[in-house]
Amino acid sequence: MPTTVSLPRRRRVLALELLIMGVLPILLAMTVFHLRHWDLSVPLVYSGSDDVWQLVLTKMVRDTGWFLTSPFLAAPDIAHWHYHSAAQTSSLHSMIMWTMSFFIDDAVRIQQVYYLLNFGLISLSAYYTCRALSLTRWAAGTIGFLFAFTSFRIGWLFYAFLANYAAVPLAFIPVFWILTGQYGQLAGSLPAIAAARLLLRSPKLWIGVLCTLLVTLSDGYYAFFTLLMLSFAVFVRAALGDWRRPASLFAPLVFIAVLMVVAVGMTLPLKAYQRAHPDEFAPDGKPDLTLVKRPFEAEVYSSSLKLMIAPVIGHRIPVLAELGRVMVESNDLARKFAVTKPIVSLGTICSLLLMGGLAALPVLLLRGRRAGAGTQTAPAVSIASAAASLAYFTFLTAISGGVGTLVALVYPTIRAYDRMPLFLAFTLMVGAGALASARWRNPNRATRWALLVAAIVITSAGLLDQIPADHTSGDPGAAARFVAERKAVHQLEQDLPANAMVYQYPHSQYLFDSKYYGWGSFAHIRLYLHSQRLRWSNGGSKNSAVENWHDKIAGLPAERLLDEISAAGFKAIVIDRKVVPSAEYLALVAALSARGIGVSDDPASVLAIARLPDPGFTVVYSSDFKQIDRIVVSDPGRLAAARIPRLVDGAALARLVATGVTNVERVVHPAVFRTGEQIERGTGAKAILPLTDMAGELRCGLAAPVDGETGGATAIVRITNNSTFDWQFGSGPLPLKLGVHVRGPADKMVRWDDGYRAPVNVYVPTGGSAEVRVALAAVSRAGIDAQGRELALEFAVVQDGHAWFDPLRCRVPLPH
Repeated sequence: MPTTVSLPRRRRVLALELLIMGVLPILLAMTVFHLRHWDLSVPLVYSGSDDVWQLVLTKMVRDTGWFLTSPFLAAPDIAHWHYHSAAQTSSLHSMIMWTMSFFIDDAVRIQQVYYLLNFGLISLSAYYTCRALSLTRWAAGTIGFLFAFTSFRIGWLFYAFLANYAAVPLAFIPVFWILTGQYGQLAGSLPAIAAARLLLRSPKLWIGVLCTLLVTLSDGYYAFFTLLMLSFAVFVRAALGDWRRPASLFAPLVFIAVLMVVAVGMTLPLKAYQRAHPDEFAPDGKPDLTLVKRPFEAEVYSSSLKLMIAPVIGHRIPVLAELGRVMVESNDLARKFAVTKPIVSLGTICSLLLMGGLAALPVLLLRGRRAGAGTQTAPAVSIASAAASLAYFTFLTAISGGVGTLVALVYPTIRAYDRMPLFLAFTLMVGAGALASARWRNPNRATRWALLVAAIVITSAGLLDQIPADHTSGDPGAAARFVAERKAVHQLEQDLPANAMVYQYPHSQYLFDSKYYGWGSFAHIRLYLHSQRLRWSNGGSKNSAVENWHDKIAGLPAERLLDEISAAGFKAIVIDRKVVPSAEYLALVAALSARGIGVSDDPASVLAIARLPDPGFTVVYSSDFKQIDRIVVSDPGRLAAARIPRLVDGAALARLVATGVTNVERVVHPAVFRTGEQIERGTGAKAILPLTDMAGELRCGLAAPVDGETGGATAIVRITNNSTFDWQFGSGPLPLKLGVHVRGPADKMVRWDDGYRAPVNVYVPTGGSAEVRVALAAVSRAGIDAQGRELALEFAVVQDGHAWFDPLRCRVPLPH
């Protein structure tokens, strides 16, 4: 009689498995990261990069229920994050963390607890996947631990959609069942309809559907890699003869259909938003290339054999650490795109398995040709041989110039094939585990004990190999800054009314190469992590209406910037002194002080905060933020002393308010409002026509150098604006500049223009003036000294790419 396992014993075994594979990895992770005394509401990583992005997404889910819109970012509007598909196509994580938010009332703590939980979830997922593939418990346990502690997971601590890859092992269950012909065996030689009915009653079909669904919901990249593996498995089975029995391919096609339907369904909200907001994705009808994925990018974001097998940077063994550094450095010297460290390093064990497989392949092929001459290939393959074929496919997909980069020619949306070595690593582990499990079935007790000892040694050595000596265990400096920022923001939140808007200086957007934060940084939105009811100015999506408005006013001088944000209703300004140069900060403080506004400088958080007084009125913008639709005057007495934003005619507004009107609407009083075209004429956005509209005056004189200036004589140029629009020098695609001509005796033109432009970046309002200093030594004397000694330098206003403005000229003698 076959032996049966009693229910109590099965429960004890299950409990033991959950304890060892589910709880022990979490405890080990807490030990590795030294979390015994760490406050999980303070992030282990706080670099301002993807870690902040992930934490912000978690907070958006906690605050709003999802992450596509947020009323707490992009003030005075709300943030729409439909431009970033990664979050939406990784919905499973957000659903889990949203559920966790009912029990944990802090976004950072939610994220870090979820990250720790995933050590157990990944270990359990890998373990039960291996058990489903008939591997022994000890082999499955070894794979579970090693796969939960990959160097990829340790190195990408907070990129949760990728590092929390508990669903990835599940993808291999249907793939291996397809490769080993198990669905074909279920269908047998039955007619198609009868086979389909039989498969629909099979638990293996629904297990495969569930696994495919979970990996699809977990991450867009992992879903696509699973689609490639499913397609490869179908190709292999068809090549092995299953094309003669189409019913045997029913289950694989069901998995592919489920994956594609769910993946497309998750992107529908993004597509609907894109159709409704075409200007955000294609300004002026031209696609924004920063939002478009192109085929060549898959070549950039792909791996190589060298990167896969490179030892972990910071390896515990100095020789291996140095070898890893040299291998990565040699890669970067040959490429413009530096990786600094491999996205996914296979680790020593999987690297040896891969290299051994590559070395053995020619021998196996030759032996197979000799031994298999005249014989028919078996219709099914073992788990080990299936793993071998899948390993070669995933390897060829991950490398530069491989299958992935070929696929990108047709579908460039997926580009980061350097993440697929994670799938390769699990495949190699399963293959090795299958071979070892086959040996376990040897009744020789000595063999079994040897395998058990080997499993313990391999697990221990593998963990030490994959976890670098310099692994993240919390940065005390970053933690202190985070706590200081939290304290500063909490104090500001107490001082301001609910839903108050706070302007963040400097303004930044992660898809721009910010001169403050650089390209791809999310540090500009980090303060949102600390507040519950404040609205922050940063965080709008690129090309959105409010983001374009912010981008325009960010280029204004400090005085005019304060006009705009005060009128829009911002109650405070926070200055990130960590990135703002001292001279720029002092200019902003001077502008605030001129209005009687004090600035509180907090050295601990490296933030400076100023409360903005109520100007007595608030402007309400149109939905496209290109014009003001309404002005609400709350205190007419303050209006006389208030600074008015550019889109409002201050004099006309004052006259109207004097008659008792306090709710001024564009449709009723159009004379009070200016158009965007009027105020942008002098910003370099368009050519200024007619030329006579540039009315004003230039006056020049010589002055001795002031402290800090070197190089001889200096010219003082006073620019006066008598036009009907403001002048903003040095901005826009057709910028206003201060050029120079050189004239000789009798007004003879000695040199018209050699391309030199004085370093002038001033804002000159209508009716106002500005003085600039120009060191004359900067002007080239090439070719003019022979023209005589009585030369004059003529400054003139020019709009580069358009025209010179003749009336706006002045001269100073050119010193010898």
